[in-house]
Amino acid sequence: MRPLVLGCLLAVAGLATNAAAVPKKPLKKPIEPPTKIVDGDAPKADAGDAAEPEPEETQPAPSEVELSVKQHGPGLPWSYEIKNAGERPVRVAADPRLLWFEVQVPGKKKRRTCRLPAELFPKHADKDFSLMLRPGERFGQRFDPRLYCFAAGGQTDLVAGAIVYPRFGWPKKFKTSWKGGKKLQTQILQAPFAVTPPERPRRGKKQRRAKHTNLPKQETHLKLVEGKALGLRSAYAGWSKDALHDEEKPEQSDWDAPEPTLTMQTGSDAAAERLATVKVKLKNPSKDKKLVVYFRRELLSFEVMGPDGLKSCTPEPRTRFPEAQAFTTLRPGRSISVVSRLVELCPRGTFDRPGLYLIRARFDSKDDGAQFGLQGFTGRIVAEQPATVRIRGGEKPFRLPRR
Repeated sequence: MRPLVLGCLLAVAGLATNAAAVPKKPLKKPIEPPTKIVDGDAPKADAGDAAEPEPEETQPAPSEVELSVKQHGPGLPWSYEIKNAGERPVRVAADPRLLWFEVQVPGKKKRRTCRLPAELFPKHADKDFSLMLRPGERFGQRFDPRLYCFAAGGQTDLVAGAIVYPRFGWPKKFKTSWKGGKKLQTQILQAPFAVTPPERPRRGKKQRRAKHTNLPKQETHLKLVEGKALGLRSAYAGWSKDALHDEEKPEQSDWDAPEPTLTMQTGSDAAAERLATVKVKLKNPSKDKKLVVYFRRELLSFEVMGPDGLKSCTPEPRTRFPEAQAFTTLRPGRSISVVSRLVELCPRGTFDRPGLYLIRARFDSKDDGAQFGLQGFTGRIVAEQPATVRIRGGEKPFRLPRR
């Protein structure tokens, strides 16, 4: 009887050992772990740009942590850096979602605020993005500023001559009081913070004292880091809303009239992938000739540049052999617009990560309607300027693109 009981006990112990050996689920890793940058990684600026407009002088942030933003022209991504310029290490919430801007638009009295929507902007400091910076160390990332200053139909903030004031962290909060008939504003030091001192190890009785010594201080705990202002040069005129409606003279081709033009009219600021849309316009630029064309939204192809790189959307047309009534006749100067729901035209998962997407359309016309006695346009035209689409939520977590 004893050998039987002993065997049962050994079996139970073995099961417990096997159960303890089962690995736990891995912790969620940072989406794009913050890394310290190395000199020489920044892209070169476009040549031939005019001098930057002089920004107005502002008081530097009351800390030894410095924020700098560099623009390299509208054809290249911007970059931001945070540097510990002090003599002691600091801990930074190196979350790219905390980056935002105040923009002084030419002709406007008040500054505009460019910040991620509430669905993306952090409500607290994410430990996955916590980064220790020793004296002299810095980190940075590249980004597209149109993600933060979003405009579906062309930029109204990031335009030529605008002054951009970089910010990193949470907006400061103040408490108003009166003393001797004078109005006083005192900053409220309340978490979350963008910059904090490193945590000290606690041992034994010293733990109680640490609660009083680690209270937030304005010199060590920063909700917001303010950077030096920068001006946008004349090259950014192509981003403006007005530039999207400028009619340029198209190049001549084998077509006996000016080729039709394709324009990305508007994008969208969508809460999810299924709600993302773009509006595309096809125009007849001729002044005296009509345009006959077979134009459908399922004939449009799209190139999508997003956080995960470049992807293509090439849907198949529903009608391969169009009938005569399917052709559209555009009189001189007239246009036709279609709204495309991108989730119906692009592969699944194209827009499943929150972030900014640049979308450019292409139209391939292969049917001229000769069998119906028509002389329709055939050829390929591509939109020059992309539309911007911002996705605020998705199956995948947010991250900046690696470009």
